[in-house]
Amino acid sequence: MELNKKILLTILIVIILGGFCTASYFVYKKYFSKTSTSKITTGLPGQLFGPKTTEKAKTLDPIKVLDWTNKYRADENLLALKTNTVLVTAAQKKTDDMFTNQYFEHVSPTGVSPSDLVSATGYNYKTTGENLALGDFKDEKDLVDAWMASPGHRANILNNEYTEIGIYTGLDTFENRGKTWLAVQEFGKPLPNCKSPNSNILQDINDKKNIYESLASQINALYAEASNMNAQANDKIKQGNEIYTQTEDKTQAQPYWDEGTTLRETADADTAKAKDLQAQADSLSKEIQTESDTYNTQVDKYNTCIKQ
Repeated sequence: MELNKKILLTILIVIILGGFCTASYFVYKKYFSKTSTSKITTGLPGQLFGPKTTEKAKTLDPIKVLDWTNKYRADENLLALKTNTVLVTAAQKKTDDMFTNQYFEHVSPTGVSPSDLVSATGYNYKTTGENLALGDFKDEKDLVDAWMASPGHRANILNNEYTEIGIYTGLDTFENRGKTWLAVQEFGKPLPNCKSPNSNILQDINDKKNIYESLASQINALYAEASNMNAQANDKIKQGNEIYTQTEDKTQAQPYWDEGTTLRETADADTAKAKDLQAQADSLSKEIQTESDTYNTQVDKYNTCIKQ
């Protein structure tokens, strides 16, 4: 499942100099993708009770059970399943737990599901499933044939998504059946070993974005102050001009002109500071863009990998 996060930062900067207004726009727009994979448990067919007979096998060899399983897959032009030792351990744990706690279900009395079991055993799966069987099976073929005769269990055996399997068989006392066989197949397809995007890069991007936003706030404040100073300067100069027009006396007009000049110099200083900060912001935005491209390339590779 792909999760796209859109980060859009737009800053409007208005520069006012000597009564003239120009607008400068800086836009940073980037999409970040982060992918997580939903694990899938596909095969949990119902209970399979085998025959209760005196002809039960003395041994049920997991290797031969696998051979028969793969024979039926080959008949359907499917690839053979390979034994995974972690899944074998999970199958053994399930068998032992069912005998110990006398239950025959996919979910244990304590609520442990097959997916919980294989995960806890250390199998990082993309897809998993489980077949169970209980009964006095004559041999390995008899066991696998019983599974193949059941639609749900057959679907697990012939599931093209699975690539690995763990099989375990046990003979012990179960309820009123006396000594009987329990057999477990744990199917799986491992999660690809994909290299995750570098979270440090994303953290650095977010840190720099915070710095950028702080710079943007300072820039806007300076331009707002410069705009205010310029407006006041224009008013003072206008007042001085009006006084001079009326009196032709520069001494009366000069204080207004001087104050207007001081205000304009303050506005120019604020504008210069804003331009310096804008240069820093522009440089920072290029760094963010470069790191974003690097991060998104890693995300694309990760997304492609986990879809395998």
